[in-house]
Amino acid sequence: MTPQTDESSSERAHCLYVLPYPKFFSQHAGVGGHVAHAAGVISGLIEAGYAVDVVAEEHHAIFPRDHCDVALLSAAGTDPLSRQFWGFRFLRFLGGRIKHSSPEFCYMRYSASFAPWIPSLKRMLGDVPLILEVNSVGSQWTKLMRLLDRRALRAADRVICISNVLREQLGATLGNDGHPDIRVVMNGVDVGRFPGNSAAGPGRQPMQVGYAGLLKPGYGLETIVEAGRMLDPSKVVLNVYGDGPFLDELKRLSADVPALRVHGAIPFLDMPTCLLEQDILLYVTGPKYIYQSPTKLFEYLAAGRPIVCATTPQTRELLEKQGCAVMFPVSDARGLVDALTPLLDDAVAREAMGARARTLAIAEHSWLSRVHAVLR
Repeated sequence: MTPQTDESSSERAHCLYVLPYPKFFSQHAGVGGHVAHAAGVISGLIEAGYAVDVVAEEHHAIFPRDHCDVALLSAAGTDPLSRQFWGFRFLRFLGGRIKHSSPEFCYMRYSASFAPWIPSLKRMLGDVPLILEVNSVGSQWTKLMRLLDRRALRAADRVICISNVLREQLGATLGNDGHPDIRVVMNGVDVGRFPGNSAAGPGRQPMQVGYAGLLKPGYGLETIVEAGRMLDPSKVVLNVYGDGPFLDELKRLSADVPALRVHGAIPFLDMPTCLLEQDILLYVTGPKYIYQSPTKLFEYLAAGRPIVCATTPQTRELLEKQGCAVMFPVSDARGLVDALTPLLDDAVAREAMGARARTLAIAEHSWLSRVHAVLR
């Protein structure tokens, strides 16, 4: 897959980028790493020399103006039955886009509701390779999806997953026959969204510690609440930014925790400013989600802030040896406080860790590097 790099989109090699997911961008008030991931892959494909034909259900400001054509098919509803009717219509819509753009390959983000239609899409594509990006699969949550997932994964010419843990889970879903081409490609970051030379103030009180992302049960947010009860609000404030099904419960749990402030959703385009207002950035998770490659971590690196981080196979690989983070065990509120406390009074350590974080983001975690890993 070798693109041309002419400036004219008509002269570039074309690829399809497919989001078969109703309300992909607008769900949870637009909060979540999925938005940054879609933006990153599309921009990486364009930087690699492709003209990208996006096929989706709704529009978003992340779509570039140059070398990016967007075709939309609206869905009437998001309930399971409506999704299947829309999936059939979307499949036919894709057939028209394939004929229109003659793509070199089709890159699609897996959606559980569209999984039944993926083998049909591959038959429609013929010799055009289908690259299936998998961030999670339905069979992780219900065994009823296992057969559908197996057929969907095997229909793809190449499967991209976000962590080694997820790759092992996909192997269990596929069974003995496996898949000849499953690649682990972590998430990345557009460092250009985060201005350089923007270190936080050296000694303000209280120190600001931020978490940003989707708020879901099981994401470790209870750990933040428990840690907040152990902290002095005159010295440190834990800020949680985001939206999702756990937002109301998180507000209830934190109502009597002065060191914890729940701010709600931050628009995607404003997230860099939000992260740069923090002195330290925080990542928590829960046992069911250790397979993830959180987009927020790469944005934390680009923001140039020290990170206090729950230990998972992915975070250990990404951060432990780089001197960018202090780690603590998953779901361990006391461990979080113990990891955070030494940084609060050590401006030199914070500045050094933040500088290493940004250097790492620039050197190793661009979306262009991720696209190269997908296509090589």
